[in-house]
Amino acid sequence: MAGKFINHNFTNTVDVINDTMVNRVKNANYMFNNLSPVITESWYNINDRSTTLDNTLRVEYSDIGMNSGIRYNKIKNAVFYSSSILFDTSNLEFDESGLSISKISITGIILPNTWIPYTGDYMNIKHAGKDWLFKITSTSFDTIDTGNNVYSFTAVMSNYGTSQLDKQVDYKYKMIVNNVGTGFKTIIKEDDYITIEYLDGVYDKLLNYYSVLFFNPSIAGVCFNGKYGNLYDPYMTEFLIRNKIFSNGNEYKSIMHQTNLPAMFQIYYDKSIFRSLERCNIDSIYNMECVATLIEQDYSLFAALLDDYFEITYIDTKKYTLPVFQMIDPQLIYNIKNNVIIDATNDNKRLYNIIVTYMNDNKLADDFDRIMSDLEYVPESYLFYAIPMVLYIINESVKKLIE
Repeated sequence: MAGKFINHNFTNTVDVINDTMVNRVKNANYMFNNLSPVITESWYNINDRSTTLDNTLRVEYSDIGMNSGIRYNKIKNAVFYSSSILFDTSNLEFDESGLSISKISITGIILPNTWIPYTGDYMNIKHAGKDWLFKITSTSFDTIDTGNNVYSFTAVMSNYGTSQLDKQVDYKYKMIVNNVGTGFKTIIKEDDYITIEYLDGVYDKLLNYYSVLFFNPSIAGVCFNGKYGNLYDPYMTEFLIRNKIFSNGNEYKSIMHQTNLPAMFQIYYDKSIFRSLERCNIDSIYNMECVATLIEQDYSLFAALLDDYFEITYIDTKKYTLPVFQMIDPQLIYNIKNNVIIDATNDNKRLYNIIVTYMNDNKLADDFDRIMSDLEYVPESYLFYAIPMVLYIINESVKKLIE
């Protein structure tokens, strides 16, 4: 499954990395010619901060075992590049240190801005249906034009297992392959990965429900049937476009403005609750009154529709002889301004708690999972506005973990 934040299609992802490496690491592409990506089961990377060396000789006591002073960070699914990992495993022989004397070795290159390999690292790879452990015996690096270092290594097969190595692990990490070459971390703590994976699933589910309730393919946008008819909000549309709410790994819906925007639209947007959310600023929030005006634009997609659609206008409402109302639920505004949390578990508007907590504490609600469970998804205006706000908050919360 390809989510918004984590791509679980490893084979497809590493192939894409191979195809686009020239653009992502610029002038490093020559180093990857004729190399193939290899996904390890785990890479045991020496933790130089907690590893204990002999104070006199500055060498480790031993690398594996109860008396070893070496500590590791375990990186699951670490990816490197190699010309080949095909090797003959028949008639293997090992020396007293556990390394292969059959000259079974692997050379590889590690992608920039991922992790730094050390001599003494171990990696566990699957080959011919079995796990094989290799010890890194030498490393080197080249500095490319971007200033980043590309590390090369040589590894020799070891007859040790991973059980003792796992006892020497300080921290566990996972590699997010599709973050390679972006501004996001590629190696993150396993607990953070689990959190991101969970939020990825929530985002996908919530976006899917929102699409079912409010996305109208006839206008390539979102709208809902409210008190005053079929309502279209260009400010909501702007929020969705700016923050790429509908862009995720499973599908992409193109959201576009479908009405002519006034010259002052961007200035008006800066006064909206959407901009306040983007700034995480409660001081600028107030509940703007609006009117709904009939969309009569011959060259818009609305012109081809049989039903009437009305555009939400927040600014200069007094010049219209139309009913004035509030699109954003006043309860949400009040709760944000006063940091009010809804306690009732059967209140569907408990979704507001996520927005309130984020706006006041700049974090994801501690009871996020409980809030999201058993929500009733109905085509009501409060969900029309609240769900995209929650999707934005999920996105920002994930960014904090991977930036």
